[in-house]
Amino acid sequence: MIYLRSLAGLLLMLVALSRPAVAGESLRAGVASMITPVSTVKYYQQVVEYLGRKLGMPAEMIHRTTYDEIDVLLEAGRLDVAFICSSPYVLDKARFGAELLVAPQVNGTVFYNSNIIVHKDSPITDIEGLRGKTFVFADPKSNTGRLYPAYLLARHPPRQPAGVPQLRLSGHRRQKDHQRRI
Repeated sequence: MIYLRSLAGLLLMLVALSRPAVAGESLRAGVASMITPVSTVKYYQQVVEYLGRKLGMPAEMIHRTTYDEIDVLLEAGRLDVAFICSSPYVLDKARFGAELLVAPQVNGTVFYNSNIIVHKDSPITDIEGLRGKTFVFADPKSNTGRLYPAYLLARHPPRQPAGVPQLRLSGHRRQKDHQRRI
């Protein structure tokens, strides 16, 4: 919760400076499911309520399951702020001028990891072990759940011996949130 309070505090300062409070108006904060929908609501509802208390106005969390759904609301002006990952931000900035208010820090850095996981009993120990397997991706705009794994799979293996075919998956599926992939 300390992390969420820090994020909310930074967001609060920037929102308060960028938008005057109007009597009867509420802060509309969009959140896409980055983890399970239940966990997303549980954690981000606390942040949205905190922002509302600090701004002295009602605050409403608007939850959607994909970044695309949040992007549509943000572009249409139906959200005041949104919690999205870096890929949707870059696309939204180019498409309709979205502005970054704050980037979270975890363990002192704004960088984070994308982990490819397999069942604990799986014989797969490296990216090459995925040859011929089905891979489950998350939201198409998710850096960790789609973009980086797709990039890694597209460029692997970098030192491929002559005559060895490029890594190919037997198929892939998409799940809307990270938790469903597991």
